[in-house]
Amino acid sequence: MLNVKRTERLRDKLTVFLFILFIFSFGFCTIVTGYRTIGKSAIEGYKQTPDSVAERLKGFLSGAERGFNEAFFKRLLFIDVHGAVQLAFGKTIIEDVNPLNTVYKLDNGQLTFAYPKYDVSDIAGFISNFNGYLASHDIPLIYVQAPFKIPKYHYDTGVGAVDFSNINADNLLSQLDAEGVRSLDLREKIHESETPHHEYFYNTDHHWTSGAGFWAYTKVADYILEVTDVPLEGATITTNFSNYNVEVYPQSFLGSQGRRVGRLYAGLDDFELITPKFETNYIVEISTHKGSVLKRQGTFDKSLIDRSVADMGLPVSTNRYATYLGGDYPSVKIKNLGVSEGKLLIIQDSFGLVFSPFLSLNFAETHIVDLRHRRLEILEYVAEEQFDIVIFLYNAGFYRADNMDVIKENLICGKSELKR
Repeated sequence: MLNVKRTERLRDKLTVFLFILFIFSFGFCTIVTGYRTIGKSAIEGYKQTPDSVAERLKGFLSGAERGFNEAFFKRLLFIDVHGAVQLAFGKTIIEDVNPLNTVYKLDNGQLTFAYPKYDVSDIAGFISNFNGYLASHDIPLIYVQAPFKIPKYHYDTGVGAVDFSNINADNLLSQLDAEGVRSLDLREKIHESETPHHEYFYNTDHHWTSGAGFWAYTKVADYILEVTDVPLEGATITTNFSNYNVEVYPQSFLGSQGRRVGRLYAGLDDFELITPKFETNYIVEISTHKGSVLKRQGTFDKSLIDRSVADMGLPVSTNRYATYLGGDYPSVKIKNLGVSEGKLLIIQDSFGLVFSPFLSLNFAETHIVDLRHRRLEILEYVAEEQFDIVIFLYNAGFYRADNMDVIKENLICGKSELKR
């Protein structure tokens, strides 16, 4: 009996020792291979904080932690192994230090986040006031409500968490409706369709699919023609899916949620690239996060698609979704040389990446702005550019406090403040 206890204690000590050795080894390898990333992130954290020594030290350490996590040695392998263990134990909730990044596995196998209730009155007030300003200049505004992983009339993830994304969206739409803002609720369109809700989304990513983005484009195009006098040149051709090529990249995409739990837990998604069969000719200017401007010219494929992101030689953790436009940028200016009229402003989140390129097919000029990444004097901008129509497109999970705080900081109404 005594020998058995000694053996168990020895086994426990050996397990602890091996675990510590394992963590130490990975940490050491991370420092050796990723010291540049860690150092760069630490310096950025130091520079972005106030002048007090305590705050700058805090920013430095926070930046170093972000850099360490980013550069973690064999990070994907580590996540894969962790995910496989969770799968073996039947876990449907993979918790994160930040609750907003906790991953939930739905009954249909898809992964999702879950968000709390947010106050949407500020964003509703801005859109309503902006709509009033535009109306005084005979410019129509349409708010497009993109969906979330959880269907419109469902609030429970089914695995122990309530998601308030749809409630937040409902509250926003209700406030906009009360102020006379035109809106198109794509969640309702999905609910009315014969296609199951989950087929509009990737299993491992929080975004809708490129096919869903095209579907949304056709619904918005129909709505524009129904409620405004804005013409959509060539819409009978551009809204017909048979006029497009579809390239399928099978089992090539591990999305934002899948990258948090690993491919063994999440599986992999197919990625579809949809491009026009008909002739197109564009000039595109992309304002980057560093202030430079990328210029592209040519067909839809060459100017609005970044095929380097779809390269099958890259890891499955590559963000294939960013094949459209190349990802989220502060702003994009698109000139369609094949269309004679129409100027469109789209204010969007990342759900717009697979939507806006298609709508640009019907306008001579399309401007795309992401207020999370660009400071904008909105009134002067609209007055200078003379848009024919303005569209907002946000998904139902967008109204989280961090997004709203950044938008408030980046949005400058202009010399004439928007007021009720």
